[in-house]
Amino acid sequence: MNVSYRFGRPDEALAVVRKFQSSLIVQDNEWHVVGNLFNSDRLAWADEAVFLMNMDRAVVSLGLICKLCPCVVSYYSFPAHRGKGNGYALLAACIDRICETNAEAQIVIEPTCQTVDNHIGKLPGAIRRKLFIM
Repeated sequence: MNVSYRFGRPDEALAVVRKFQSSLIVQDNEWHVVGNLFNSDRLAWADEAVFLMNMDRAVVSLGLICKLCPCVVSYYSFPAHRGKGNGYALLAACIDRICETNAEAQIVIEPTCQTVDNHIGKLPGAIRRKLFIM
């Protein structure tokens, strides 16, 4: 997997989400899922956005984290890029980014679907032990 990461403000993630939502023909399930994962409450809680980009520098997955109160607020992979390990890679990058600030942090995460549970289960044991799963 040839990807890169960049970090930015939570409102940058919202701009990417809004662009994705506007590309949908109807307000289908994906429109609502991404809207819930990047709603104003979650944006207010986050202090940083994490972007996973492909070789063309297009965002394929994005997440919100809070480093102050260590938490993976939410993360999402665009449908066309699922099943390629991007969501798992993004979750690992979110956790690494939080640990840069506080290596001993207990990181809160609330699984929002079975896929998140699967990603957590794939993490190495040392990293999983850092998580407080809601």
